[in-house]
Amino acid sequence: MSTRDQAVTTFHGYRDNPLDFFRGHKSILLIPSNKPETFSLIILEAFKNKILVLASKSGAHTELIKNKFNGFFIKKLNEKEIIKSLNYIMKKKNRNVLKNAYKFYNNNFKNTNFNNSIKKIINVLFN
Repeated sequence: MSTRDQAVTTFHGYRDNPLDFFRGHKSILLIPSNKPETFSLIILEAFKNKILVLASKSGAHTELIKNKFNGFFIKKLNEKEIIKSLNYIMKKKNRNVLKNAYKFYNNNFKNTNFNNSIKKIINVLFN
């Protein structure tokens, strides 16, 4: 990583409670997984808090993120590609991506919508 890239990048690593951390730091959530991930609540929390998401294209990430619509995918999982992707994101105005991510969260996972979906499923099963 170049000195310039290091100057604008801070790696925070694993956090026990990422929600508290999000409230104090708003920038980009980077999820560079080299193995398929299961459903990721952290992506939904980022969408809810209007934080850009850059993730590897694997597992459940592909169910939540539509590249350049509500988040971004890393093409190849290596340092050079991650820096390239971060630079791309930082040069763009991402208001629409943030709006789309927030709308996706609200339409599909907001408590009231999610609870209503569960109620419908229960009604179908037991009525």
